[in-house]
Amino acid sequence: MKDDIQVGQTFYLSNIDRRDKVNDKEVFVSKIGKKYFYVSYGCQELKFDIKTQVHINTPYSPSYLLYKSKEDCEYIHETERRRRAISDRLCHLLTRKEVNDIYNFLILRDK
Repeated sequence: MKDDIQVGQTFYLSNIDRRDKVNDKEVFVSKIGKKYFYVSYGCQELKFDIKTQVHINTPYSPSYLLYKSKEDCEYIHETERRRRAISDRLCHLLTRKEVNDIYNFLILRDK
């Protein structure tokens, strides 16, 4: 995984504590260590695990996700928005029997 990340590589950074699209930014890898790599974000560097690309944040600081492109970031956020919309509306559209039928179908599918 370390070979996949290079200094100067572009990622798209999304703040997961605030869902403002305005805060999604293009960032660049500034340095790479043995376990972590860093991206420049404004005047600070954000630390990410090389293997998992998970943000290593300090207490009380925002959490971030990295995406390979702006399109990936937008796709994932739109998918989550749609998932929430479906969930919110299902309780109003389905009968109790339909809810139980769907539940049973999903549980049986996962077995």
